[in-house]
Formats: sequence, C-alpha cells, structure tokens
Amino acid sequence: MGGLVSTVALYPLELLKMRMQVTDGSSAAYTSMSGAVRSVLRNEGVMGLYKGIAPGIIAATGSWGGYFYFYEMSKRRKLAAMNADPATGNATLGVPEHMLSGVEAGSIMVLIFNPLWLIKTRLALQDAKGLHAAGTGTTSRPVYGGMMDAMRTILREEGPRGLYKGLVPALFLTSHGAVQFAVYERMKVDAQRLLASPSGEQPLWVSVSLGGLSKIAAASITYPYQVVKSRLQQRGELTAYRYSGVVDCITRTAREEGVRGFFRGLLPTALRVAPASALTFVVYEETLKAMKTK
Repeated sequence: MGGLVSTVALYPLELLKMRMQVTDGSSAAYTSMSGAVRSVLRNEGVMGLYKGIAPGIIAATGSWGGYFYFYEMSKRRKLAAMNADPATGNATLGVPEHMLSGVEAGSIMVLIFNPLWLIKTRLALQDAKGLHAAGTGTTSRPVYGGMMDAMRTILREEGPRGLYKGLVPALFLTSHGAVQFAVYERMKVDAQRLLASPSGEQPLWVSVSLGGLSKIAAASITYPYQVVKSRLQQRGELTAYRYSGVVDCITRTAREEGVRGFFRGLLPTALRVAPASALTFVVYEETLKAMKTK
C-alpha cells in the first residue's frame, strides 16, 4: 500500500528525474527542471508525465512489500541469534545490524524486480524529444507498445540478460535502503523514548518526519549510483551514449561531464524522495494500526 500510494502520487517527478539523469547536458530541454516539464508537456502532453507508470506501480508495490517482509525476517533471525526478544528488537539491534538487514532485503528485491524497473525506465525515456542535442533521443514512433510488448521485445532483441542491465549499480543501491532503514529505526527508537506514548503507537506526524528525513539522508549518499543505473538501462539507439558497463559509464561521465554529471536530476529527486518516503511510511504505519485493530 505504501509503495502504491507514493508511486501514483509522485510519478511525474520520477519521470523527470530519469530523463534529466540520462541527458548528456548539451541540450537545453533537459538541463533544468522547468525545461524538462515544458519539453514533456509540449511534445507528449500531460500523459507524457506518466509513461512507464504501470511497471512502476507493480515494481514499487511488490518491492516495498517484499522489502518490509524480508527486512523484518532478517531482523528476527539476528535477534534469535542474540537470544533477544523480537518484540524489543528495535532497542536491541544496532545500526550495523539494521543496515545488514536492509542490504539483504534490498538485494533480494533487486534480483526479483530489476526487469520491471528496467522496463519502467525504457518506457519513461522512449520518444523523449530533445533528450540529446544530437537528436538521438527522438524517435518517430514509440519502440515499445506497452509493458508486455517491452518485455517481449527486450527478450527477443537482447535476451534474458537485457532485462538485468544496470544490475550492478542497482545492487550497490541496496545501501540506499540500508542507510534509510538504519536512520529510520534509530530515530524511531529515540522518538518513542522522547514521546513515551502510552499506547506505544507512533503518531502520524512522527511517521511523516522520520520517513522524510531518513530518505533524504539515504538519497544524498547514494544518488550517483542512481544516475549510473539509469544510463545503463537506456535502449542503445535512443541515447547519445552507449556504455559497455559500469566502469565505462562512470569513467566517461566523470571525464565528459565532471562531478555535475553524477547529480543530474537531483532537483526533482529532492522534491520527490522526502514526500514519497513520508507517504510510504505513513501508509505503512497506519495500515499496521488498522490491521492490529481488526
């Protein structure tokens, strides 16, 4: 529920982020957020802001649900190994244990959902006029007719491995979730001590604050990985660059665009991540309360 709500509510910012991440910087259309919005609305209409939302919803819903499940299971195993009570796990496990649980859960989700994240990226980037100055970001017609057509086309043209492009930086990005959950868990324990809620339940405003702050901390540390992943997941003929792998992508981005190249699309990301995470954790905590009540 958390992943579904946050994805639907803030998807346009996700699309703008991806398009700005993959631009080579030589076209004015996607070098600023205002320019990106104008380009999408002028060339593709309002619905252009929602390209790729179907696989995005499925991936976000499945991966968030799976992430919470495997994260909690990992914590329980660690508590059992310490002969600790799972009910008091937040006060027993330290930051390293929370981070390891986050990496474990994130890695499982990446292996399961990378194909859907890749398809979302492909659909969001296709037929994006003005993406590159050379015109290679413009197509006369969409390459993919939708999510299932994209799946079939990628399998036919690139084989199963094509669905796992960007896997290495995606696995590195598990550190994003690890940092986020470690920060969230730590702040949640501190908040519970300060508030001393008689019911033991977390107030709504606390979920909003902790969800947003933890996401900002994680995004600030791991953002360059996101840029590399988006660039590797592009369809070859639709991009000005064709990267042979992670090292080639990092090297060429650093050489040709400098440090700024690794932070393209940061503004829509900054506008999206805090409210998206706040929404996710609010829906998560409130859904838990509702389920406990029933």
